[in-house]
Amino acid sequence: MISGGPTLIGTLNGAGQATVSTNTLTTGAHTVTATYGGDTCFAASTSPTITQNVVAAPTGTTVTATPATIRLRINGTLVIPTLSATLRDASNNPIPGQSLTFVANSVLGPIALGSAVTNASGTATLSNVTVPPTVITASTYTASFAGAPGLSPSSGSASLTFQPSPILP
Repeated sequence: MISGGPTLIGTLNGAGQATVSTNTLTTGAHTVTATYGGDTCFAASTSPTITQNVVAAPTGTTVTATPATIRLRINGTLVIPTLSATLRDASNNPIPGQSLTFVANSVLGPIALGSAVTNASGTATLSNVTVPPTVITASTYTASFAGAPGLSPSSGSASLTFQPSPILP
């Protein structure tokens, strides 16, 4: 017997245990009690009441990264002028106030590019990211959302191309 939910019937296994499941409970606390009606060999009994908390399933999320370029500066350093990615929920609504982490996918291994927080439009942007020369071996980068209470983790990748000219100041 489940408060706020259905009465479920289970069959005892060889170990004397019954298992039941349901997907109809609402979010929140529910009391659960198991009752055995008894038979000619065994007396009726009722278990102690326990509380089962049902939490809402996390909302799915999607990260969409925007293609970016690696540029050469006049001083010989490499820079990515803009990295941008948008975080949306399963209904395609923007999710503000969440951190996205950007990583270049180099053939030599991942290169951390930084993190940024999503704005009211769900977009996180990094500007003028100075990068090591090994970043030229990366043809993509990934923006990742680690998840948050009620929100599932997700990530998205986009192209990362080297544009040697014109040289930036």
